[in-house]
Amino acid sequence: MPDTRPKIPNFTLVEECGRGSIGSVWLAVDPDGILRAIRLVNLSDPANRERIEAEARAITLYRNAADHHPNLLDILYVGRTARHLYYVTEPADNAAPSSCTYRADTLADRLERRPYSAEETRGYIEALLNGVEHLHKNRLAHRDLKPENILFIRNELKIADPGLSGSIAKISESGTEEFRPPGRTSGEQADFYAIGKIIYCLYTRRNADRFPEIPEEIEIRSIAAWNEIALKCCGDGASSYRSIADIRADVRKAGSSCRWREILRRTGQYAFHGL
Repeated sequence: MPDTRPKIPNFTLVEECGRGSIGSVWLAVDPDGILRAIRLVNLSDPANRERIEAEARAITLYRNAADHHPNLLDILYVGRTARHLYYVTEPADNAAPSSCTYRADTLADRLERRPYSAEETRGYIEALLNGVEHLHKNRLAHRDLKPENILFIRNELKIADPGLSGSIAKISESGTEEFRPPGRTSGEQADFYAIGKIIYCLYTRRNADRFPEIPEEIEIRSIAAWNEIALKCCGDGASSYRSIADIRADVRKAGSSCRWREILRRTGQYAFHGL
């Protein structure tokens, strides 16, 4: 049976571990046996040419802005073959229960499959804010923040998948529907909105499309401070945040005011633990 895996110079592709509308992610090994992740964008469909070139520009912008920031995914190499645009990164940690299989350790996976403590939750949000703030200081917005695009490498949170990144001032309506503000907004406001949705997912364990619904088993008083942050992130005009620093200030206040034990009693194994 012929080998149908894509051919990338200096790498042997081992296993496909993710797929999107115009690309895929593979685990690969280099000639020294070092494991890498390779994001491939298919160049063969002319209908996607404009989007592919936009992604190539976005990757370059993100790579230059990331500059080894601890909460941004380092892009180790970018290249092209006749069939693919590709870039190479470290792989996410393996969240699978067995080392014989691979499942990328993402925030989406943690939301679905494992409990996390109040301390971990604050750590996730602080790390997310640190990474986004670094991008914004470099006049770049991510524009596609969501749990699936947040990886853990050596248990450190990394913002990944920069294919829609662009100027913080640029007005557009790109991004994933559940995490994208309605209408056309600046990249900066789009990131604030997505952060609010991610915070909502963390304190409710619900999908972002349920926002702003609060599960019956959680009393609003127990998560009022976090809920207020999410609502303000997702507001518009005067009701929205103006900077990541403003969000961080409210996050730090919320960390000491919410009654995590009350959440634990009401949501059982799917709630915050380790308190």
